[in-house]
Amino acid sequence: MARYLQLARGFESSLGGQALQTFGFRLVNAGLGLAVGVVTARALGASGRGSYVLAALVGSLAASTVGGLQASLAFELSNRRSKGSTVMIATALWAGAIGATLAIALLLTGWLVAGSFPPWLLFGSVALPAVCVSSATMGAFLGLSDPRSFNLAGTIPVGFSLLMFIALVVFQRQSLIAFLAAWAAGQYLGTVWIVRKAFAMRFRSLGQSWSGTAAFLRFGLAGSLTTFLSFLNTRSDTFVVAMLLPKAQLGIYSIALVGAETLWFLSLAISIAVYGRIGSLAAAESAALTARSLRHTVLVTVTTGVILWLLAEPMIMWLFGPEFRPAGPVLRVVIFGIVGSGPVSLLVTYFTNQAGRPYISMWLAAVGAALNIALSVALVPSLGITGAALATTISYLAQGAVSLVAFHARTGIGWRAMLLVNREDLQDYLRLARRIMLQARQ
Repeated sequence: MARYLQLARGFESSLGGQALQTFGFRLVNAGLGLAVGVVTARALGASGRGSYVLAALVGSLAASTVGGLQASLAFELSNRRSKGSTVMIATALWAGAIGATLAIALLLTGWLVAGSFPPWLLFGSVALPAVCVSSATMGAFLGLSDPRSFNLAGTIPVGFSLLMFIALVVFQRQSLIAFLAAWAAGQYLGTVWIVRKAFAMRFRSLGQSWSGTAAFLRFGLAGSLTTFLSFLNTRSDTFVVAMLLPKAQLGIYSIALVGAETLWFLSLAISIAVYGRIGSLAAAESAALTARSLRHTVLVTVTTGVILWLLAEPMIMWLFGPEFRPAGPVLRVVIFGIVGSGPVSLLVTYFTNQAGRPYISMWLAAVGAALNIALSVALVPSLGITGAALATTISYLAQGAVSLVAFHARTGIGWRAMLLVNREDLQDYLRLARRIMLQARQ
């Protein structure tokens, strides 16, 4: 254990700098997501909020299909040091083609099944090319260890949409179609910013040629399967609720998820901050950095989860109104799953960007996805949105447990070294606090 602690000392600089900066961005992003939830819930009501959620789900589904391209781009830049311009162009082109294909397929399916285009399907499909391109090209920021740009890129589309939502409320244009159009426009405006920023970066290429289209797509396919399965793990319950329950129930359930998933920004802040370093360090150093990051992740998610559990019901009532009161008990159930899945994003980063084995991450995601789908189908008809919350929580806990076992088996790092903070970690917190206080005084 002492050896791992010695190898992981470099994390202090990441925690004090990049991780703290990333935490701030994720906090802002979580706040923006919460604000979107409040505005859409109060402006559209539970049923309208449910329709808005369906459009956003279409976008998230598309983003999951190009998650492997994002990982492949990051791997080429951080691990292989490939020529940045070549791999960037390939990533953007492939992502755009995938988004356009998905949009056409969804619109055709809607027409063949229903003979019309529901507003959520129409605007959700229109936004898909932008969603895919922006999601994939963000891999450049991860590969070049630029968490600031990565987090800002995740914030920009949400920020654009929120500004337009507020304008609609101010000018009393609070129709569902207006909100969906504003959401789609926000995706395209955000994509323009992300692509310009990514291509303007100074790539630290060593002149090595990239892996080639076949190898790039092969790596990306495995990563996309992983992100798609992860999407099913986190959203299959929502699809089941949408199919079996009224849209108002979907709207209420989505609010519970908005509250619980604010916890994810804590673990994501750490994993994003160290993404590039996990891929570029030697194997032993990378494993030690991952273990130390895990300890910090467990500490912050458990602490924050307890606070959120205590405030769940009064917070729902105050922010979203009495119509969404049933989301309070559901939120308390989902919190347990969110806390249990906290280590997953960090371990997925290790298996993908250091081990170069996205297939391991794919199987981790498959465990949670299969369990969530089966439990959601079994529990939602009888228990409603509470059944969906139970299915989600159980699947999250299972995926977290399996990922920890896989990391332990591969690295040999002990459970205590992975999960419990030690004296040196506490000293890091104290040094970080002193640094923050010093900077504040200056």
